[in-house]
Amino acid sequence: METCFKDLSASQDAIREVLQTMGLINDAETLHVKPLTGGVSSNILKVSAGDKHFCLKQALPKLKVAKEWLAPLERVFAEIDWMKTVAHIAPNAVPHIKGVDRSALCFVMDYLPTEKFSNWKSQLLNGNIDVAFAGMMGEVLGKVRFNRQL
Repeated sequence: METCFKDLSASQDAIREVLQTMGLINDAETLHVKPLTGGVSSNILKVSAGDKHFCLKQALPKLKVAKEWLAPLERVFAEIDWMKTVAHIAPNAVPHIKGVDRSALCFVMDYLPTEKFSNWKSQLLNGNIDVAFAGMMGEVLGKVRFNRQL
């Protein structure tokens, strides 16, 4: 079965519909949508409605790279399954998934503000090495790996 792709980043109405279907917002709430950086294979959007803030992630059929690189849209469901698996093993290691829209090939998770949550990749690229944090991440990965083998 071929999936028809609808780019949510191009339509605030489509984003509203997805969030309403998930029960995250109502008709009266004003949306503010901001694209986030870092997504090569996905649209990643910060969506705010009043004091609620979400991160919406949607798989793209063509990666944002120079050469044509197509990827199956259904891969988003493997990412969702992985995040749910990790959340079961180490609940504080991944954002909480608020909702999934299988027809729009997207999911909504907690938005983690950069003021409170640093981007570890950016820190490493800037030469900021936090050995204690790396140790904690090693422990989490060890738990995930051990539990995945059961």
